[in-house]
Amino acid sequence: MSFIFTIQKSFGRLLLYKESKNLTLEFYPLIDGLEGGKDHPQYCKLQVPSSELGEFLVTARCFLEGIESSDFLYSAKSQNGEETMLKLYRDKNKNMDECWLRLVTGKSEDQRKRIKLTKRDLVTLTSVLESIIFD
Repeated sequence: MSFIFTIQKSFGRLLLYKESKNLTLEFYPLIDGLEGGKDHPQYCKLQVPSSELGEFLVTARCFLEGIESSDFLYSAKSQNGEETMLKLYRDKNKNMDECWLRLVTGKSEDQRKRIKLTKRDLVTLTSVLESIIFD
């Protein structure tokens, strides 16, 4: 059985799910309260191979538990030759750590997403990663 996990923000919806033993992330933008489809310029889809998921999970779990960890960075060339990137990182802000997920699928600003992750979002992320790794 396959599950689709969702991280909902005021500016869009991020779907996380297993596809061929890999993690797929799909971002659907919200424009004036309406969700854009796959043909919208801000839509993006990124796949992270299973070989990268262990490191991604460890980083997400460390961030969730407040343990020091390096950022997670995955990059690859897409089918059309564009550089794609996924980065999970922390920023210090007023003595607090803020977690961010950055998705880059091209050079234009529409192809760059920066999503602030709450503890609940990190639980969602670790859950989907565990469901794929330990399947």
